[in-house]
Amino acid sequence: MPANLIPAGRRSGILAEIKERGFASVDELSSKFEVSVITIRRDLDQLESDGLIERTHGGAIYTRHIAAESPYMEKNQQNREMKSAIGMRAAKLAEQGDTVFVNSGSTTFQIIRSLLNIPHIRIVTNNIAAVLESEPGPDTELILIGGRYRFNSGCTIGNFAEELIGQLNVSKTFIGADGISLKSGITSPIAEEAAVTRMMIERTSGPVILAADSSKVGSMSTFFTAALERIDYLVTDDNFDETYRPDFEEVGITIIKTGGM
Repeated sequence: MPANLIPAGRRSGILAEIKERGFASVDELSSKFEVSVITIRRDLDQLESDGLIERTHGGAIYTRHIAAESPYMEKNQQNREMKSAIGMRAAKLAEQGDTVFVNSGSTTFQIIRSLLNIPHIRIVTNNIAAVLESEPGPDTELILIGGRYRFNSGCTIGNFAEELIGQLNVSKTFIGADGISLKSGITSPIAEEAAVTRMMIERTSGPVILAADSSKVGSMSTFFTAALERIDYLVTDDNFDETYRPDFEEVGITIIKTGGM
């Protein structure tokens, strides 16, 4: 790669490289484009300012923008085996006697199925579609959050949902996410779902467990749900890119892969 590219051309090439690979280190880019590390860092700063990438320890990742949600039934059939493994692993962080929030989503559907096997657990959720397809154990208590039902995501939202959540205190919260961004935090394409999840987190005295497949890392949607600093655990699949680990650990997040089951 010639070193005499104009800055705009070089940045275009850098962006293409990051987009193709998902992640690229400063040293790799410096070698490929035959410019100094300082120049690459300046280019990455500009690309991040333009909202095209996110800086990480030693490099950058491509930012994928999620404009709209997929229908719940469609999402529920995608990567079902992977989501089941994530759900089972996440549920191991719950204990007998816990009262937990679980938000909407196809991965949290799998969490609920696993939580129902824990004796004397109380599950509070707006994930109505998941509950309808699950079988609670004899020692399990389910509290369904009322509100306006969203058919596209199989959950309840709105003022009624938020009022009930505001009256409760739970020991743990399990959430799924559409977008996980090092810069923008946890995001959702639906404002009201983001609001419900945000309130669940606010009413949690113990850990917040984020369960999501590794493809969600580097994705960003429109509506802010929570800062990464509010998350205690990320339960994900074995395809999680280890180059991201230092950035998550820096804000206090423990990474748990399903391979550790």
